[in-house]
Amino acid sequence: MLTARRLEEVIVVVPKRKYDAVIARLATEGIFHVEEPTRDISGSISSKFKSLYIQASERVSRVHSYFSILRVEPSLEPGLNIEVSDWVEAFNRSYELYRELDKFFEVRVSRLSEMESKIQELNRIKSLLEAIKGIDVDIRVAIEGLRLQLALGVGPASLESDVEHLAKTYGVIASIEKLSKDTLLIGIAGRQDVMRVVVTTLLRKGFTLIIPPRELPGKPSEAYKTVTLEIENLLREAERIRESLLSRIGELRRFYTYMYAFREIFKIITSTLETNTMTILRGYIDINDKRRLERILGEETNGSYLLISLKALRGEARIPTKVSLPRIIQPFHNIVRLYGEPSPEEIVPTLFLAITFPLSFALMFPDLGHGLLLILFAYIYLRKRSPDWSYIFTILGFAAMLTGIMAGEFFGPIPAELIHLPAIWSTLGLSTPPLALP
Repeated sequence: MLTARRLEEVIVVVPKRKYDAVIARLATEGIFHVEEPTRDISGSISSKFKSLYIQASERVSRVHSYFSILRVEPSLEPGLNIEVSDWVEAFNRSYELYRELDKFFEVRVSRLSEMESKIQELNRIKSLLEAIKGIDVDIRVAIEGLRLQLALGVGPASLESDVEHLAKTYGVIASIEKLSKDTLLIGIAGRQDVMRVVVTTLLRKGFTLIIPPRELPGKPSEAYKTVTLEIENLLREAERIRESLLSRIGELRRFYTYMYAFREIFKIITSTLETNTMTILRGYIDINDKRRLERILGEETNGSYLLISLKALRGEARIPTKVSLPRIIQPFHNIVRLYGEPSPEEIVPTLFLAITFPLSFALMFPDLGHGLLLILFAYIYLRKRSPDWSYIFTILGFAAMLTGIMAGEFFGPIPAELIHLPAIWSTLGLSTPPLALP
């Protein structure tokens, strides 16, 4: 984990008639790695296979997303055989075999994604209606009144004096009910012109309006029951869909294995050179897999192969390496890759980076509000686009929120005062937050 395993550059020469069997075996064994050429190589057979490599890569990514939404780790199915003939025909035949499965997952996974978004939205509405679910009259008419208007919502306990002051100042009717030690249910009624001022003032101080959506009944009690029932129905439907998908997870693994193998095969083919009788492959292997490679080549060619180890020849200063990391810190290796992969002589800095980077970020940007925005950005935007970067941003967000609380910062010191963040430390006997700026 702390040092990179060295990859050795090798050239493999095999008879042309044995080529298909060799690359099929190398692709399924997963020990031979090639770099995708940045341009066509003179003498290569890459041109007609480039589009197939792209297609296979897209299908691997799509199947990866199926595993992701089911929260199942993608894995390769052992013991599958690929018939060596025409690669284009073999690839198309393999996909046709699983086309129905692909469509089956695509439709249901799309539905699951929609349902998860809907359930999140309904849970948000349910949490707001929780405070007023005991009201059994239609409040929408009063909320949307032209002359007299009603505003219902929840807010922190500190708003009580503000509500009383605004009621006296603007002549509105106010009702306050304590839901918990820190939360109030607030109802305000008054003329439309003054309600706009009163509600706007309270919103700035942490008041949250409760307005039942149009598609729900106007009575909060009925709206709450409707939302709860809809969430339960969606959860049941989602569970049924998941069960139907999981019942075919074995087929999905086989489909994934075939597409993964073809992707690796086409990747090898695009960097292969050929003569009239021989084919030449250039790639990298883990130095510990060299004997295994020799055994595979011997079995597939009956000993008719040539294996040349280039090591650090051909003027190359760096040999590629292979890095193995625990899953919990693996996403942070993306940051290391921005500066290049570690050489065999270097310590892999990912473990230290996973500890020091969030710590440094949190100390540089201690703010509860900014940390929350980072987490929302990671969850809403990055989660489906780049899970690794979403994970990193979430860690950074939580770290910034923690130091933000210790610094008494919420989008700066003034909003923090409005939500009484520094007061937390006063109750603990500290005059200022531990990390407060001087």
